[in-house]
Amino acid sequence: MNLSEEFIEKVVHCIRTHRFRSFEKPQTLEAKILFDADKIDALGAIGLVRSILAAGEHNQNIWLINVDLEKYKKENLTEEGRIKDLRKHSPWLEYELKFRKLPERLYTEYGKKIAKRRLEFMESFFEELKKELEGKC
Repeated sequence: MNLSEEFIEKVVHCIRTHRFRSFEKPQTLEAKILFDADKIDALGAIGLVRSILAAGEHNQNIWLINVDLEKYKKENLTEEGRIKDLRKHSPWLEYELKFRKLPERLYTEYGKKIAKRRLEFMESFFEELKKELEGKC
């Protein structure tokens, strides 16, 4: 495609640094934007739908909320934070352990603003789910 080595290196950097658990941090504006966009996509209504679909794929209990987080981490997470048994996970656990931390990990102010709004939606969803499961509405 006649792309310069410099351009290819920039694209590779963007791809390599966009993962949540990447040890290498985004350095360029483009890499920071890709990182933020990838994380924002996991939040809000779209993020909830994706979480619920993943829960079904891994035979998770989508009603599983209010788990003792410290006990769960000790029993079902590796030292690196990877899930040992996906069947013991749930959308609520993903929200509590990962999604809630995303806005503070973003690089752009605009990305943080979008993430905060989407996270507020997710929080209200899980609050409503808890009320319904407890018969309080």
